[in-house]
Amino acid sequence: MLGLRIIHNLVRTLQEIRIMLTISVCLFLALSLDGMLHVCAQDTDAIIKRMWAGANANKDKCGTIAELGAVFKNYDANDDNLVTELEFLSKWAQATGMSECQSRIVYNMTVSLNDDDKGTQAITSSDITELFNRFDVQDKKDDCVTEDEFVERWRGIMVQINSLCSRDLSIRITLLWKGINVDNDKCVTAPELLLLFGAFDANKNNQVSWHEFYNRWMNGTRMNLCFTRVIFTLVTNLHNDGRLNFVITPDDITELFDRFDGNDDSCVDWTEFFTRWLILLRTTARRCQPLLIR
Repeated sequence: MLGLRIIHNLVRTLQEIRIMLTISVCLFLALSLDGMLHVCAQDTDAIIKRMWAGANANKDKCGTIAELGAVFKNYDANDDNLVTELEFLSKWAQATGMSECQSRIVYNMTVSLNDDDKGTQAITSSDITELFNRFDVQDKKDDCVTEDEFVERWRGIMVQINSLCSRDLSIRITLLWKGINVDNDKCVTAPELLLLFGAFDANKNNQVSWHEFYNRWMNGTRMNLCFTRVIFTLVTNLHNDGRLNFVITPDDITELFDRFDGNDDSCVDWTEFFTRWLILLRTTARRCQPLLIR
């Protein structure tokens, strides 16, 4: 009897330790990441559950393209067959429980789904069709996204989103903003971006080589070598002249500014800056693991 009691107490102690460790991990993540994020598994599952309820309006075992289209129509406040960022954000965070950062990433992921919509700064019906096709992975012909497909797909997406919204990443984007926005106003301009280019161009030959770029970039942004190399490669080929380029030119900088300036007002505000960098770093994160760890 004494032996059984000892074993029972030991098991209970181990269970208590496991519970405390789980709580500690969640607290650590909550403190390490954006305070608005839901980083523990149960919170992520709650978000996904809300999204499934919205996508599966008739509460059967299948989400259809028609149901997803109805959600799209619900977000399209002015019935122009486009869902703008303002229309999306006004409803999404409240409906799903996501933070503003998470919601913005979902919006930008969805906008960029269909390659035929290049230049369209809004979610279209084509994006919705592409979204449905990417979720309907078990049987492309059944026109049905099951709850298992939906949950599995969103769990993978939420891992990316939570990484991109981490406080660590936000700090790096903030450092970039402060480094470029030299007059500390609410707007980054093309001349400011070209001024930064000039600071990197150590030998003043009107181009920035890898050697000139990597040390200054890593020290200024605290990004690791892999991230720095990928970003350099992406920027060197922004102005595509039909060949691979190995230096950053003023044309690349002009193209970079144009891509960040979504509303073409010759001003990149903080929201545009932060959102575009999230997209860029999302691309970079696919090639560099672990994310921003030195």
